[in-house]
Amino acid sequence: MLKKLLCVAVLVACSTPAMASNENPFLGANITLNWNGNQVWTMDLDPNSDSSTGSVGGMTVERDNWDLEINNVLFDADPIISANVAVFNPMAAPATFNLVFTMPVNFATGGTTTQSGGHSVTINDADGSTSATLASVAPDPLYAAFVNGGLARTLFDDPYSLSANGFPGITNSDTMNFATEAGPALGLLTELRLEYTFSVSPGDRATVDGTYFIIPEPATLSLLCVSAVALVRRRR
Repeated sequence: MLKKLLCVAVLVACSTPAMASNENPFLGANITLNWNGNQVWTMDLDPNSDSSTGSVGGMTVERDNWDLEINNVLFDADPIISANVAVFNPMAAPATFNLVFTMPVNFATGGTTTQSGGHSVTINDADGSTSATLASVAPDPLYAAFVNGGLARTLFDDPYSLSANGFPGITNSDTMNFATEAGPALGLLTELRLEYTFSVSPGDRATVDGTYFIIPEPATLSLLCVSAVALVRRRR
């Protein structure tokens, strides 16, 4: 009877990604805005021991030199980071924005991972000048995902530029996605970080929306499960 229960326990464990427990899964999760190379705003997410997700939304931070609108930022212990934000540049010159979303995690991967995600960008002629531009800031991509401090994926690599021209208030958008693909090889995932870096033309508004998702590689999990079941059988 004990052997049967052990076998069932192994099968259940193999059907679920191996995520280590954490009483406060978002302790240290952080959003930071750097404007023209200087850190101008930061916010720590309140730890929540009763949920596997933490989010911030419907929040606006206004300053003389910039505005930040947090439409929806989601930290998920799965682990996933998803962030939809908008910025406004009221200055008479182009401004550089760097948004950093950091989430500490404790997630065993089994050695290899897969990853997926995407990014969309929108530029809006907010000052009615009939033109607006969002552009990369050399040498950085618009979207960069980091795992344990190492660069895992980029989208909209430098040089990139998106313009809207023609009439007051004109808007233009662009989107890039990557389907499930090989991710970084590692045994323990300790941190996810998502960064958006771009410049916005004077008087205009940009919206950036991206997601990064990393999971244990199914083939690796299957191999581990087969080995575990074989061990149980040998003990019988």
